[in-house]
Amino acid sequence: MNSVVSASAFVLVEVSDSDQGLSICVETERLRITSIKDKFEPQLVELYGSSEVNALVGTGATLTPDAVRAKIKRWFARFSAHNPLAGYVVTEKTTNTFVADIVLKPIKDRSGPKIRFLPGIIEIGFLSTPTQMGKGYAKEYTNAVIHHLVPKLMELGYGVKESPDSSKIHRIEKIMATTSTLNVRCQSVLLKSMSFMGVKLRYGSDRHWYEHTYE
Repeated sequence: MNSVVSASAFVLVEVSDSDQGLSICVETERLRITSIKDKFEPQLVELYGSSEVNALVGTGATLTPDAVRAKIKRWFARFSAHNPLAGYVVTEKTTNTFVADIVLKPIKDRSGPKIRFLPGIIEIGFLSTPTQMGKGYAKEYTNAVIHHLVPKLMELGYGVKESPDSSKIHRIEKIMATTSTLNVRCQSVLLKSMSFMGVKLRYGSDRHWYEHTYE
């Protein structure tokens, strides 16, 4: 097993890679971010099935319980395959209360007939539970992922696959995120860790676009 720990400004990052796959844990002052845990399946089913939570996220569509379970299964498969671009669970450290779900993923290049990914670019998305909003948690966990976890993954050689079945990996150069033009709360969160790039089309509608470029 290869285990690497990095600590900086109240953020602790631990990446363990073994025959069983990747295990990742990030701790901030108040939160713990971990590679997906199946014990949080009920909370994830509720989160992705909530019209209130998803109204201004992505396409605005909710997911059925079976679709959420399939998503969780894909995330487990990615971590097992030593791929950190998957789903993460955020909990409050002292109580283990479920706070949010974070997803890191590559961006599909739709210019050709086969699925390929844009080299060096990843996207971050997140959903927070309504009861945990208004506490500054989203700014805390997005900062930890964008400015601590991703640089550590880059340092260890993880990146973006050229295609789902390819062994070729591209170095991560940029992380991006979008949000609804109406989602002022999310815009405020992203401005703390990323730069506003204007309004662009994403998920079938005009959205605020944010990026952070890595040196």
